[in-house]
Amino acid sequence: NLAITENQSSALFLIQNVFSKTKTNLVIAGANPPQALYTAAASIGSHIKILPNPTALQMEQLMQHAQINILPSFQNTGLKLKLLHALYGGKHCLVNSQMLNGTFVRDACVIAETADEFLEAINKLMQVPFTEINYNYRLEILNEHYDADKNVQDLIALL
Repeated sequence: NLAITENQSSALFLIQNVFSKTKTNLVIAGANPPQALYTAAASIGSHIKILPNPTALQMEQLMQHAQINILPSFQNTGLKLKLLHALYGGKHCLVNSQMLNGTFVRDACVIAETADEFLEAINKLMQVPFTEINYNYRLEILNEHYDADKNVQDLIALL
């Protein structure tokens, strides 16, 4: 939801400090993007597209087909569903450490903290195939902590 201040801040950070230094085609998708995002993207170049209010199917397709899902956060608010969604349905996930706060998925992500680190990681990951081996490794990590069936069995055992 790009109407949320945290998400706007993340998108503006990426546009102004990272995406402005690359010509890679980039899409920022989300609900209700403010005019400030359109203005910032337009000032950088035509390689940045804002996709307003995508359907669930569109968002799923974007996530699946993107070489990199870039998800920085500037708040330590615990596990974010958008991160889990990207990890289960996407290829490379590029995040900062604040996005990982309260999660167990550090080893399933590529981590960058500064704008330069994000740019370096983007340039690298655009050249690195995301393989079945990568996905299976990620699933092992995810299923260890976020497998619904396992968690239900653990709860039943506690009761």
